[in-house]
Amino acid sequence: MSRNISQLSETKISVDFKGFPISAQGKSIAQFLDSKPNIFKSDFLFPILVIKESALKNNLETMARFCSNQKVKLSPHVKTSMSPQLATLQSKYGAVSLTIANLQQLLVFKDFGFNTFFIANEVANDAALVQIGKFNSSLEAKISFCVDSVNSAKRIAQLCQNNADLKFEIYLEIGSNNARGGIRNLDDVATILTILKVPQVVIGGISGFEGALPKAARSKRGLKSVSKFAKKMLAALEIAEQQVGNKLKLTAGGSAFFDVVATELSQNGKNEVILRSGGYLTHDHVHYEDIYPFRNSKDFRFLPALELWSEVLSQPEKGFALLNFGKRDVGNDLDNPVPLWHIPNSNRTKGISAASQISAEITQLNDQHGFMKYRKVNNSNISTSSTSSSIEYSDLIGLGVSHPCTNFDKWKILFVVNDDYDVIDCIHTFF
Repeated sequence: MSRNISQLSETKISVDFKGFPISAQGKSIAQFLDSKPNIFKSDFLFPILVIKESALKNNLETMARFCSNQKVKLSPHVKTSMSPQLATLQSKYGAVSLTIANLQQLLVFKDFGFNTFFIANEVANDAALVQIGKFNSSLEAKISFCVDSVNSAKRIAQLCQNNADLKFEIYLEIGSNNARGGIRNLDDVATILTILKVPQVVIGGISGFEGALPKAARSKRGLKSVSKFAKKMLAALEIAEQQVGNKLKLTAGGSAFFDVVATELSQNGKNEVILRSGGYLTHDHVHYEDIYPFRNSKDFRFLPALELWSEVLSQPEKGFALLNFGKRDVGNDLDNPVPLWHIPNSNRTKGISAASQISAEITQLNDQHGFMKYRKVNNSNISTSSTSSSIEYSDLIGLGVSHPCTNFDKWKILFVVNDDYDVIDCIHTFF
């Protein structure tokens, strides 16, 4: 039975969900939101991960405007958040389909009413392949996925021979040496297409992922590497179109180099290009901020939308504080979170107006603890109402994150806040 996103507001708050105030237990999400909670004033149980609504809206609008200007389409990679609510927002801002990593993720979003998908991977499991073929044949969903080898092409052709009811739309995945999946030698393109020349198979186009290139970077050499890879995709497109006999699509674009992909592959609108960026939705404070296309742009700008708020458990040494969050609460696959704000416990009821900038770093993460070395608190940044010049027991620390993809999976529910940190929505994830 399919689920309706609107029904998520009927979810009863329980101990299964981190961060909620004790007083919220047993209430529905809708009832909780009606109480107009504020994360600093409503007895939340820290740590909590919040999404800033203003930054989220900015990022949605910015990506939509960029795609319109570049004459490309967007199929965001929703494995980032695994949230049907956020995917709905992305669709409202122009996404033509959803990109996912595997059939399990697809089934989650299909259960919430989405029906057009691109699996940005090869599919190796026969049961998954058969299910995809049945969905396509019955028109329950429109699903495309990648093939990058003779063996996988033969497997699909054999499945089609054994079951005439299956239908597939295939994109040939192009790769680069020492990178991830993908065809290395373009001579294989024609061979694979020949194998896939069966009635149940439609060739959708050419796929690639530039984000995993070994030399990709925001440097002259790194951008040249991305450009070279895009040209390889164009060469594969030419081969495929000649053999198939009709116009095909191109799809690529992570969250770091989608500008190069859009320019190189689109050829001023000559080719239909679908970007698959996902991290743009919430951006971050470190990884994407350092390498994404708009860092120095005057016309476009992504804003970090995720913040983790935690409490000081202990301050046993000068310049050192132990925080009550760890790897269970935040991602650190690329970088540790970044301390941004300090609110003295005595000023919690003043909310964000009591926050001051902090000069500090997280030096180590345990499962449930964050080790913070700090130098000073700047009381003048937001408000003069904060008078503390040191970190003390039970103070609040607000942190930014790096690489949003590994933060969402730590939370079944995240809190959407306005600029005053009033909670205005709850976002469910389905990992």
